[in-house]
Amino acid sequence: MKTNKKILTLLLCGSLTLTLSAQNQKQQNPAETEIKKIVLEGQEQIKKIQTQIQNLKNRSQEFELQKQIEQIKKNVETEVLKTRLRVAQAKNDLQLVTEIQKALENFSSNQKGETLQTKREIQNQQKSVPTQTETRR
Repeated sequence: MKTNKKILTLLLCGSLTLTLSAQNQKQQNPAETEIKKIVLEGQEQIKKIQTQIQNLKNRSQEFELQKQIEQIKKNVETEVLKTRLRVAQAKNDLQLVTEIQKALENFSSNQKGETLQTKREIQNQQKSVPTQTETRR
């Protein structure tokens, strides 16, 4: 991939961060502005959910809220890739288009696998929680 002085870093294993060089902050093109907006909106949504988690009185909802955070991160990553794809297509950069399309395909197939795994995790959790009739025995 071509790299300019702009640096975009998405850390999906923790928090999302956006870093742009000082020069490019002054002269952002529309795609950079769109990517920045996507990332900042994702960060905002995650902060709200993290606040909800901190204020939970009953921790039974924490798992679902954590899953929402993971989904937001995945959505941000997908939207950033789609934006980069549109730019590469507009520039007719076929190599970059191919790379981004492969990344989107891999990301999409990984998400499907994770969804199945998550369903199994939830089913296993439900099996391990005793029902009211089991606790009365």
